[in-house]
Amino acid sequence: MLAARCAAAADVGARRTVRRPGGRVDSGMSRAFRGDGPAVRSPASDTADAAATRPASRGSGLGVRLALACGATLFALLLAEVAYRWLDPYPYIPEWERNKRPHGNLTQYDAELGWAGVPSKGISFATENARVWKQNNALGFRDVEPGQRRPDAPAIVFLGDSFTWGYEVGQDEMFVSRLRGPLGDYELFNLSHGGYGTDQSLLTWRRWDADDREVPAVVLVFCSNDIADNFHAKRYQKPKPHFELVDGELHQSDEPLPRVRRWDAPDFEGAGPEGWGERIGEWLLRSHLVHDMYTRWQRRDARPLPAATEEPGVETTMPAATNGAEDPAASPRLQITEGLLELLRDDVAARGSRLLVAAIPSKAELFEGRFILGDGRPYQLTLEGMCARLGIPYHDLAPDFRAAPRRTYFRDGWHWTAYGHGVAARSLERFLRDQGL
Repeated sequence: MLAARCAAAADVGARRTVRRPGGRVDSGMSRAFRGDGPAVRSPASDTADAAATRPASRGSGLGVRLALACGATLFALLLAEVAYRWLDPYPYIPEWERNKRPHGNLTQYDAELGWAGVPSKGISFATENARVWKQNNALGFRDVEPGQRRPDAPAIVFLGDSFTWGYEVGQDEMFVSRLRGPLGDYELFNLSHGGYGTDQSLLTWRRWDADDREVPAVVLVFCSNDIADNFHAKRYQKPKPHFELVDGELHQSDEPLPRVRRWDAPDFEGAGPEGWGERIGEWLLRSHLVHDMYTRWQRRDARPLPAATEEPGVETTMPAATNGAEDPAASPRLQITEGLLELLRDDVAARGSRLLVAAIPSKAELFEGRFILGDGRPYQLTLEGMCARLGIPYHDLAPDFRAAPRRTYFRDGWHWTAYGHGVAARSLERFLRDQGL
């Protein structure tokens, strides 16, 4: 009996023989006796070991999958943030960081114009949309310095309001600055200022000294709220030039303009965030993606204002047409605007130049189908009719803005993005080329 068992064990050991380094043969039986290797294991032992190791393997696999999912989510959020900042930026600028005085402290009282630029003043300007550096030249315009001009080059002069002034963009991003390259044969003069109506543009042109320079063209960049600006004697809570119709002719009144106490009011200094909760909230909103999602959620139930009261600088409701298109022959505000265009045309011609008009499309009309004149059609059609009667070459920027593939207006407010200024520059360049410039 014992001999049979030994023979069986020897047979198993022979079948499990392995060759070790050095040529030594080692059997499973000898390894079992030495204790340095597994002997014959029963099926029950293998099943027990597998059951003991399976939960640990499953747990480590779940952790790997969670880590990969978190990493992929963070990577997707990072890509979305980069895309926002590059293609459709939406920075968060808290209220307490924004510049509170109108036109960003670059403006001072002027007895003739109401306000004008502070000579050689530069500031960091912040709105809800952007932070930019603004710099006035020695004449108070946001333009190149007079000493940097070529004395013999002919000039093209630009007149207008905050759009031409580059309200929320950097100096090199303004459409006038962009046009200096393509129109390199000319010296471009930007005589605009934030908040100006056609009346203030007319008086600015009369004040400007061309130094006997040839001026082939003067471009008035007309904004939709200029109709209201021309009609009112006060804007931004400050007096401004005002022209009135007397026996069918325009006459300027209230000169010199009074200096109001608002000019001497100190800047409002807003308080920063209080407590860790507000600080963390502001830190999170610095993400363009988070800011966009938060703003959309906040405005989910917001209703748009009537178009007649939403344009920049309108502190009193513009007289809205309620029964069809306004007739320039019967509407005082349209008569005043057309009269100012006629005066500017004649003043420009008297100095050997030619007036051109370019119309800025209203953001409300362009994207939301709301019309400031209350007649169900863009204001540019009314302006185009005025220019046709006065023989003034006219250009509408709306088609180019409507065809632009990216955002041309900031989400908040009414002004152009840097990309929008690029669209305006290309559109105006074609217009000026068509006019022989």
